[in-house]
Amino acid sequence: MEKTSNSGVKIGDRVGCFLSVVGRSALFLGWGTYVGDEVPPNEGQSSMTAYLTGLRRANPKLVLDSGDVVWGCECWWGPEAEIKAEYEKMEQVTTITMAEARLGKIPEGFEAHWGPQQGASQDDDFYGNAKEQDKGFWS
Repeated sequence: MEKTSNSGVKIGDRVGCFLSVVGRSALFLGWGTYVGDEVPPNEGQSSMTAYLTGLRRANPKLVLDSGDVVWGCECWWGPEAEIKAEYEKMEQVTTITMAEARLGKIPEGFEAHWGPQQGASQDDDFYGNAKEQDKGFWS
């Protein structure tokens, strides 16, 4: 049986990753490959990945063409064709590295959308949705 993410992306499929979208402006992390679901390491990651690490909760691992590793919980991501369609709708796209984002070097007007939600239990996903995990871009 072939492994897929909750969004239907298969291991080895090409993906695209947005960090933040405000109106028709976006912070774009890049293009890469979905390599499967893993528990993020607890070293120098965002507060969101540290939270998942503490729960031992697996999350989609995305390896960008730049070599950066981005976790599904840190961005809006999905199949390359779907992200390209959204990318083309944007009036302004700024590329940012995940390292810059994790250090808080995010341009004014944007924000990274991570941080544990109050009231979430171990049976919930990061956002408090029972039995639902990251489904990818715009979900």
